[in-house]
Amino acid sequence: MAEVLTVVGWAISPLIKLLSDKAQSFASDQYRCFKSTPADLLRLSASLSQLQATASALSRRQRQRQRRSPDPHQSAWFSQLKDVIHEAEDVLDEFDYLVLLSHSDPKVTRFFSSSSKSVKRLIGSDELLNRLKCLLKSIDDVNNSSQRLIQVVDADSSFCFSRVTGSVLTEDTVFGREKEHADIVAKLTDSADRLCSRPVPVVAIVGDGGIGKTTLAQLVYNDPQVEQHFNLRMWVCVSDKFNEVNLTREIIQAATGSGENYDSIVNFAKLQRILQDSVASKRFLLVLDDVWSDKEKNEWENREMWHKMLAPLQHGDQGSRILVMTRMKLVSDIFSVRKPVFLTGLPEKDEWLLFKKSAFGDENTDEYPHLQEIGKKIVAKLKGSPLAAKAIGGMLRGTRSTRDWNEVLDRDIYKDTASALVSSYLHLPEYLQCCFSFCSVFPRNWRFDAKELVKMWMAHGFIQQEKGDDKRTEDLGKEYFNQLLAKSFFQPLKQGHRTCYVMHDLMHDLAKSVSVNNCARLVGQKRKSLSCTIHHLSVSSNNLAYLKNWPGLKNLRTLLIVEDHAFSLNRIQDDIMQELNGLRVLDFSDSGMVEVPESIGQLIHLRYLAFPDSLKRLPESISKLLHLQTLSIPKKTKLEKLPEGMCKLTNLRHLDVDLKHIATISSIHRLVNLQGSVEFRIKSEKGYMIEELKDIKYLHGQLIIKNLENVSGMEEACKSELSTKKYVKVVKLEWSSGGGTSISNVVDADVLQGVQPHENLEELHIIRYRGATSPSWMEQKVLNHLKSLYLINCRRWEAMPPLGQLPSLKLLHIKEHVRLEKSGPNSMAISMWGFHLSRS
Repeated sequence: MAEVLTVVGWAISPLIKLLSDKAQSFASDQYRCFKSTPADLLRLSASLSQLQATASALSRRQRQRQRRSPDPHQSAWFSQLKDVIHEAEDVLDEFDYLVLLSHSDPKVTRFFSSSSKSVKRLIGSDELLNRLKCLLKSIDDVNNSSQRLIQVVDADSSFCFSRVTGSVLTEDTVFGREKEHADIVAKLTDSADRLCSRPVPVVAIVGDGGIGKTTLAQLVYNDPQVEQHFNLRMWVCVSDKFNEVNLTREIIQAATGSGENYDSIVNFAKLQRILQDSVASKRFLLVLDDVWSDKEKNEWENREMWHKMLAPLQHGDQGSRILVMTRMKLVSDIFSVRKPVFLTGLPEKDEWLLFKKSAFGDENTDEYPHLQEIGKKIVAKLKGSPLAAKAIGGMLRGTRSTRDWNEVLDRDIYKDTASALVSSYLHLPEYLQCCFSFCSVFPRNWRFDAKELVKMWMAHGFIQQEKGDDKRTEDLGKEYFNQLLAKSFFQPLKQGHRTCYVMHDLMHDLAKSVSVNNCARLVGQKRKSLSCTIHHLSVSSNNLAYLKNWPGLKNLRTLLIVEDHAFSLNRIQDDIMQELNGLRVLDFSDSGMVEVPESIGQLIHLRYLAFPDSLKRLPESISKLLHLQTLSIPKKTKLEKLPEGMCKLTNLRHLDVDLKHIATISSIHRLVNLQGSVEFRIKSEKGYMIEELKDIKYLHGQLIIKNLENVSGMEEACKSELSTKKYVKVVKLEWSSGGGTSISNVVDADVLQGVQPHENLEELHIIRYRGATSPSWMEQKVLNHLKSLYLINCRRWEAMPPLGQLPSLKLLHIKEHVRLEKSGPNSMAISMWGFHLSRS
């Protein structure tokens, strides 16, 4: 698919803007010890802004242009651009690392307020300052060559394209789709429909590019029953025409069927009056082919745009319909379609008939039994795509050579068909182009975990947070993923109670095509040469040694190790690890690795690090990865313990490990960005006291607090500030077993009063509480969202709180002995709310 190379394949403009903002923020007095650094950083910010404007302009031009072969000047410029942008990213990252290091290391803190010479000696920053100056020169060179490139692109306007379809059925025979055909005709012509024609009911066909939506719609449009049912039929190919005025003109033209030209009318209101007159009192069918959502608008804005534009159609006769074809489930939602027709691949028997007709025409296929055998194997690889069957069959129509047919069978047979999906990519905003293109680094048929993918996008800076937006980056990334899902770039796959996501082969090939110079896969037994432009690589464990002498190692931003079951990888070699200094994402989770070398601490740019359950030991050098956002180790791991210096990882957001390991972290209060679930074991020593929880405000999931007997009283308990942790849904408060005195009973009551959770809490466990009274926050309608309450071995609790005041409570679980003598109104509350009581 050479023609899509001019898309560049890696939308880099959003990353440039991010770096420009970062450079500007770094130009502060925290680098006062370096005389020229603040000025150089401001200059870097300005130069990056200029580059960003140029890259955005070229990207806009490319969305409206498709080249049959890449422009060498353009390819060279973008290659040069990527090099300087990645260098800028590394340089700024290392400046940021110095600040993080100064916060974690008292020696560096002292030297930062000392002389420039001392700082340079401590952190070896001479090289970094020189790299900054060389970077500025390189960016100037790229900026100087950009204007000539824009002139070249502007001068070449002969390749503009827009997809056009029509109502005339181009296929003399359509294979399969009988059921879908009948269903759609029934939806369009159902005389039992009593719906008012305001708004006009919409039928939607949703499916991937090349799956046959247009052919099916043409078949329906020309069906005799449809022809007879509607007084007026209109077909409009929407494609890139999001302009309401232009699209309204086309609908009028289709409605009137006259040769009158409406181009001179630019007043939208006047065009709408003409459209209203054209459909008035007519039972019409309007087909809108190739509909997209406007990426510059949200769903509500898109819905309002279409509602306004199609308002004149309400004056048509009852029984009128609109038929929409789209690749995006989101579009059917915009049109409020309750049950769209989802078009999937053709059954293999029908695809074989289509392929056979395309390849043999009217020839007698019985004369070529050997080719039929090969052809059926080719069809099995086409995954039900009619577009692929026609393209590949048509390509083989001119040859009856067994050798030619076998060559097609052996190669990537989607190569000549995936270009049909390029417009899907071109319609994406740049930030989604980054996210989608990156997915090509995963092997074909990969089962994606949406949350993990979002964390990787975060690691690369693909998720763009707007200034003033307090939305979590993770939540914004989830929106990104849902947008791609709605546009059919991913497909959900149910696995029991879990949902993962897969990419259709054609979508995966599209991702490969647009990231061909950035992403690669070295999986299985096949060997291939790797370009040094590759920044994202997946490699099977048996091929890891193959990378040893590859000069592109230092350029890698992503490395995924995929397990080869015939090859055991106990440890990655130090000489490979030491070359991976630019990595942001390192995923060993599928590798079978047992031990990690100390040299991993040199990978200071790492944001995402994942290990397999076979891991036994983590080196202390992990605590040097100050940029790390995600550390993932399966809960069933054989890991003995976490490194002592975990509290230095102040950027850590996701510590996905067994909770028993999190409980061992000293001074966890420094991990202020930590999210997810946490177990905290209180000790009467610094680093393990309950006030450590105070500043960790973004915890999600569950919070388990053990050894509450080590809290001295209410004042100390209040320092945990549990009431500020609004994202925590489950809280478990646990005292250790053992006898208690009357004094400890009073203290326990004070402690429980002090650990008041946030009102959003949904599940509360209180275990081995030795107090006799309920905390006031259980009696004052604070926990209005509480659904489940577990009281376990609370032997001295004499009076239950008034549970009837908790409107959301569905489950009360009592285990061991709890005194209910003074519960009074609770028996009424239990009966009223239907709580489940469990005693043992």
